[in-house]
This record gives sequence, C-alpha cells and structure tokens, in this order.
Amino acid sequence: MIRFVMQRLLPLSFWGVFLSAIATAHGAHDLVLYTGLVCVLFIIGVGFSGLLPSARRLIMLTTLLSAGAYGMDLVNAQDLRGAFGSGLSLGGFLFSLQFLSPAVERSDLVARVGRIFVRQPPGRRYYSISVGVNLLGMLLSISVIPLFLSMIRRTLSETLVQDTNQFSDQTRQTITRRSASTIQRGMSMVPLWSPISVVMVVISSKVPDISWMDYFPLGVVMCGLLIFVGRQIDRLQFRNTTAVAGFHTPMDFPSMFALF
Repeated sequence: MIRFVMQRLLPLSFWGVFLSAIATAHGAHDLVLYTGLVCVLFIIGVGFSGLLPSARRLIMLTTLLSAGAYGMDLVNAQDLRGAFGSGLSLGGFLFSLQFLSPAVERSDLVARVGRIFVRQPPGRRYYSISVGVNLLGMLLSISVIPLFLSMIRRTLSETLVQDTNQFSDQTRQTITRRSASTIQRGMSMVPLWSPISVVMVVISSKVPDISWMDYFPLGVVMCGLLIFVGRQIDRLQFRNTTAVAGFHTPMDFPSMFALF
C-alpha cells in the first residue's frame, strides 16, 4: 500500500520541482523553494536504491560537506538558500527537457533532418553533426543532446529495417558511438563562441570593457580547429572501420533551416 501511494505521488513530485523552479526563478516566497526541496528529497528517497553506487556516494558526500561547512561557519543560511535555488532551477530545467522527447519522436521534420545528419559517410557525418550541434546548441543549450540522440536512434532504427542484409548490429553500434562522441565534442565547443554560454557570460561580467565581439572571431577559429582535430581523432580511433555502401542522404537545406 505504501509503495503504491509513493508511486502515485512521484509524478506529482516531478511537477512540483518543475513549477517550484519556475516560481523561484521569478522571486517567489521561500515557502515555494522549500516545497520544491521537499519534492526533490522525495524523488531522491524513492529512487535512491536504484541509483548507481557512484551517484549515491556523491549525494551523501555532498550532504556531509554542506552540513560540515555550515557547522564550521564557512557558509551561512543565505549561501545555502542560493545553492538550493540554483539546484532547484537546474532540476526544473532537466525535467523540462522531457517535454522535448514526445515532440522529437513524432516530428517528421526531425526525422528528415536526422537522416541528413546520420546517413552520411563518416567524415561528412562528423562535420555535419559537429556544426549542427554548435548552431542548435546556441539556441537549445543542453537540450540539443536528446534531440540529436533521438535523431540518431530513429534513423538507425529505420535503416535497420530497410537494409537488414548489409546493416549489422556491429555497424549500428559503431555509428551510434561515433555520433555520440561527435555530439559530446560539439557541445564542449559551444562555450568558445556562443553569446549565451554560461561560462562566457560569467567571464565577460568579470572583465571590464569586454564584449562578445571581442572573443567571437577567436572562438569561431578555435571551434573550427577543434572540429578538424576531433575528426582526425575519430579517424584514428576507428581506422579499421569501413564506410557502409549506399549509406547516404542528400542534403536538404530547407528542412535543416526549418528545424533551426
């Protein structure tokens, strides 16, 4: 009975985190923040046993360090409140990413663009995904990760059904690994030049008389250089892998522009 009630309350707790994060970001009363924290604790408590051991240790270590720092007067109540608010905002944002998944799964536009990005020879696929992650990452932040991963999964699932004779499980796994690695590298480059990157906003606020255009050209050059270096690493890492014959979709720039 208790387990049944907890499972029923779990979806409400996720919505509690999401709505509390939005309200807290707009300066709501502390009661809203504490309500969100209660929901977070409930979610962690219900799923704690199912977490990876490293995640459980990280949560316990963070709790102990926070309590120790507060007990030693290294941080005050206001510092903890700010940390709680930031953590709640991050949790609400991560929860909001779940709204992207159903739209990605149903979108014909995403499927068309996914085929363009994924069904390419290895080199062209690496460059197209890298540039796509950078451009969309500027607009969608880390939500571009589930977007591109869904593209890859849908495209490979379709290909597996259509080309079962030449498309083995090993080929599918290799393409997935290479594409996921490309997405990871592409996201790491966005802070070099994006004007909405958290890192660049913080740095710019600390340096007087600096604007985005001061570092934008250098950031673009560095980003292009790192994409090229990443491609060489990808080629070296998978040097024994051969391209799949006929695995190609022509570029459809209107669809790519529409998704952007």
